[in-house]
Amino acid sequence: MLRPQDIATFLASVRATVANDLKPDLKSDHNRAKADSVLSVLDRVITEMTIGNPVANERISTWERLRNGLASLGLYAGKPTVNSAAGYLGAVTQLQSDAADMQRLFNSDAGFEKLTSRLASGDAALHSWFANAVNALVDITVATEPMVPKAVAAADGGPAPDETQRLHTALDAYLKSRFPALPDQPIERFRLSPGGYAKQTGLFLLKPKSW
Repeated sequence: MLRPQDIATFLASVRATVANDLKPDLKSDHNRAKADSVLSVLDRVITEMTIGNPVANERISTWERLRNGLASLGLYAGKPTVNSAAGYLGAVTQLQSDAADMQRLFNSDAGFEKLTSRLASGDAALHSWFANAVNALVDITVATEPMVPKAVAAADGGPAPDETQRLHTALDAYLKSRFPALPDQPIERFRLSPGGYAKQTGLFLLKPKSW
């Protein structure tokens, strides 16, 4: 049976072929965008195969504390964690399952209303839980940032176009125009997320601001 690292190495070879051999010959922006989407998915899979389980194992206890804390606040009565996930990405699967089960609470209108009304009331314990949840989400997002190889040179010898940077710059300009009170270049971190089919999905973190 192939090890996760073996699969990651194989997919890295596939990625190199798409990035170095196929994409430079594509003529249309649309086709290059589709190639970028393929590369983005490969980056995500390679990253999870390479570091997914160790990263998840280090953070499972944090997410268990969040789930238990939400239960102690009377906002959650979900299923108990069953440490039975196995396979290539057992720890990743377990962490995703636990987080998704907790997230279902906030996907319901009643659950979301209950959460927001208690936050608005100044519930100190819930405010503390929410801050810890945000920190945990930022932590896991940064820890699993796709390991993207450096872009290859374009066909004319110049630097390859960076779609992520282009969109980062465009969104910076839009947000500053739409919300003038934001700092200049308000986005601190930006990345494209795999998936979205015909659409592109970006995740970004705004710079902190004192209101």
